[in-house]
Amino acid sequence: MNECARRNTIVVGVDGSEPSVQALRWAFKEATLREASVTAAIFWTPPGISPSSMPIPVVTPMDDETRVYREVLTDALDRARPGYEHVPVQEIVEPGLAGARLVELAEGAEMLVLGSHGHGHVVTALVGSVSAAVVRKANCPVVVIPTRLVEELGHSRNQ
Repeated sequence: MNECARRNTIVVGVDGSEPSVQALRWAFKEATLREASVTAAIFWTPPGISPSSMPIPVVTPMDDETRVYREVLTDALDRARPGYEHVPVQEIVEPGLAGARLVELAEGAEMLVLGSHGHGHVVTALVGSVSAAVVRKANCPVVVIPTRLVEELGHSRNQ
């Protein structure tokens, strides 16, 4: 997708956590106001393999991982989308480091939206590790939905 095509798109990082579902819901509402589309993306790294831990390619059951994460994204969309079915959505489920891939995907987008804490292994004091990385490197506005707002909005349906 070229940069011009993304100008009217809101990119949302999803990991299936309640904060990411609320970020997705917020993005749907904002997309309605802006007459924009939403790109909901989930990126994953194969378990036990860090980007620099293996000098050679490793064969992993990528199809199984992709299927699991597609289900996570589908569930998040089912929980966040009621009332916003009219908003066009592009779904992306791919292996990769979430922070770097989200920054790349959001290049030229209206904005990038994230929940403040997700399922990451390292959580900073105020925002999740992916949010912290994205805020430092993104070339578009970044909205981080605070945990307090998630609590005020209540849990999404099916939670």
